[in-house]
Parts: sequence; structure tokens; C-alpha cells
Amino acid sequence: MARLSVGHLIYVACIAAGIVVGGSLAGGLARLLFVQVPLDAPSSLPVGSLPDLANRLKLWGTFAALGGTLSALQNLESGILGRSFGVAAAQLLLILSAFTGAHLAYVALRYLAGAPPGS
Repeated sequence: MARLSVGHLIYVACIAAGIVVGGSLAGGLARLLFVQVPLDAPSSLPVGSLPDLANRLKLWGTFAALGGTLSALQNLESGILGRSFGVAAAQLLLILSAFTGAHLAYVALRYLAGAPPGS
């Protein structure tokens, strides 16, 4: 595996964040257009569903940013079992970076949707 750079970690985090934000916005639009809900209550608007969609997409955003879960986990396993801890550490950093990007997108969507912090 090539050396890991900060730029690549940011790139992976941005991919994960983009998947969460884009998927949530597309899901909110689909709910607005195709799901028959009464629009008289603010909780029924698609904005209320964005944090829920983002929460469900966090894991998918993380996995997609890594290029598939199986390859990342196989590299991590081979690094640990092969006592190549540099490879294992690089894979852990990539996984952490992808999850951080997905979680930051989730937090941003919660904030923009006005969801209460404790819910």
C-alpha cells in the first residue's frame, strides 16, 4: 500500500460526507414528491426526515468511501496477522476518516434541519 497522506484522508472523508448529504437530500425530495403526507404540520415536512435518512446512510457512506467494506477489512486483517502494523494503521486511519466525514455530514444535517440535540 502506498503512503497515506492527509490529503487522501480528507478526500475519503469528503466522499463519505457527500454520500450522506446527497442521499439524504435525494430521499427528502422523493418523500416530498411521492409519499402522500399531510403538509400542515412542520414534522411532516421532508426536512424532518433528513436527520433520520442521514443516520441510516452514515454506514453506507463510510463503506462506499472506502471502496467496499471487504477490501478494507481484508487489508486490515492481513496487516494485523502479517505483523505489518503500518498497513493496519493506515487502514484504521482510512476507516476513521471515512466515518468522521459521514458523521460530520449527519451532524450538519441535524443542525440545518433544526433537530434537537438530545434526540
